[in-house]
Amino acid sequence: MTTLIDWPIDSTNGNDIVSWDITLDALSSGNQNIFIGLTECDAYNDTLRGRRYIGQNGMPGSSKFAYAVYFTGSSTQLYYRDDVSPGGSHKVYGGRATTGDTITVTMNFVEDTLSFSINGADQGVAKQGGLIGRVWYPGVSLYSVNDAERLIPT
Repeated sequence: MTTLIDWPIDSTNGNDIVSWDITLDALSSGNQNIFIGLTECDAYNDTLRGRRYIGQNGMPGSSKFAYAVYFTGSSTQLYYRDDVSPGGSHKVYGGRATTGDTITVTMNFVEDTLSFSINGADQGVAKQGGLIGRVWYPGVSLYSVNDAERLIPT
């Protein structure tokens, strides 16, 4: 199940730094896969067109950018689609997360960076450049029926 939050984030509203927390309330023990990130998809209109996914194989259409951290039971990857990698790509990034952990997503429009932290531990800059001048929407993709998370703007 994928959810895009109808909370447009951009640098034009006086937002220097915007962050939000995703608390992982429940992840199935056999399949601890979750994407957490952001996309240019409009949470209402693009969902209606069926382009509602963030992640490895379902990032929005080629005109849309997306960045997501993919946590699995064994590794963590950063998946992205942007002007440098329009077909999508990924790289190893950060540490592992599991049930009970809080993932903080931070967009710094002063430095034009995107970063993630796990339980307050900074995982480093995931993306440098290309964030300013676009409207972003937070998103989460869960894999199992009983998985649960909470989004908390900070």
